[in-house]
Amino acid sequence: MTRVRRICVAWFLLGTLCIPPFGSSARAHSPDLLTARLVFDGGPEVSLEITADVAQTPWLRDAANPAQAMGSAIRVAPPQGRSWSPSELGPPQVSLHQGFQHPAPQSIAHEEGDPKSELLTAAWKWRPSVSPLRFEVPKDHPANILLWAVNHRSPDPSPKGQLLLASDKSGPFELPFRPTPLQWNWKARLAASVAVCGIALQSLVIFLRFRRRRMA
Repeated sequence: MTRVRRICVAWFLLGTLCIPPFGSSARAHSPDLLTARLVFDGGPEVSLEITADVAQTPWLRDAANPAQAMGSAIRVAPPQGRSWSPSELGPPQVSLHQGFQHPAPQSIAHEEGDPKSELLTAAWKWRPSVSPLRFEVPKDHPANILLWAVNHRSPDPSPKGQLLLASDKSGPFELPFRPTPLQWNWKARLAASVAVCGIALQSLVIFLRFRRRRMA
């Protein structure tokens, strides 16, 4: 996407999201805009909830699995290492609803009396091992994403959102807890040991059978 086109798209989306004067709520959101809400629940895990009006978003409407397609529209960019998409975590938790999750930026709230579309939300949860987290939209991807974070320990009635277009990268999101690398518990260690012993035993059996056939 050229710089001029990116500026035009940004101005269009900001126009559809602007807060009208003398009004207490914002205009309805642009129908092809995805929202991504990063949620800190107070524990060592975070969740990313991506919401879309699938019927009004052509590239999602034609997708075989809209929820997985939504997970591929944004990538997690850690300070080091490769970026990855939430869809790589596996199937998300999916829900259908009307209206946006709260708290949310005021600029995406529906006005009273406006018809509410049926929205699809796909949520992924994981335990980050590094901080801060950044998010990016893949190059040439058609998604336009409004991203914000929610900390349930200190709820903000109107959190600030970041508008991301193709190739954009968000600002940093500092984790409200100290991230620690994943550590295996005794069950995981036992399962891995049993698997390794099983593979070794199977290899030994195959070797003995092969040797017996050669000696026969």
